[in-house]
Amino acid sequence: MKIELKIGNPTYKGMPYESHLESILNSQHKCDENYLINMLDMQVFESIYNDEVRYDFILSSGIRSTNLSHKYIKREKISTKDKLIEYIIKSLENNQYCYLAINSSRIKEYINYNDISIVHCPLIIGIDKERQKIKLNDFFDFSYYSSKWIDVNEFLDAYMDIQNIINKYEI
Repeated sequence: MKIELKIGNPTYKGMPYESHLESILNSQHKCDENYLINMLDMQVFESIYNDEVRYDFILSSGIRSTNLSHKYIKREKISTKDKLIEYIIKSLENNQYCYLAINSSRIKEYINYNDISIVHCPLIIGIDKERQKIKLNDFFDFSYYSSKWIDVNEFLDAYMDIQNIINKYEI
């Protein structure tokens, strides 16, 4: 069984979340003025880790488009590998894209493979059960937005890294 949703190319290629949303809208030819205007809203977050100050920029935290709807699911409902695969398949069968937090250092296609752990959220656009692959859209090298088929077990391990932290610290 193979499911693969349509995806467009973002015209704005600066931040993953915004690029994911625009790719979805562009694939349906439904990018609208409200979405583009929301891109003007930016927030900056400062965090300190190991005495090092880091900044994160989030554009349009309140993105609105008449052509987008968001569905949130509590992570505890997809806290095992089997539940996660079932959720991804069901979502894709219903033409719903998935956006989930993973540890990108666990996936070979990311530039930080086996290096610095980074909590990151790729866009899931497909799955091929026979080949044991999952298709992601993301900035794999942190500069160029693209699609790649990833080993499903690597993806599940990357997801479970985050889930194990949540379980350990009861987040």
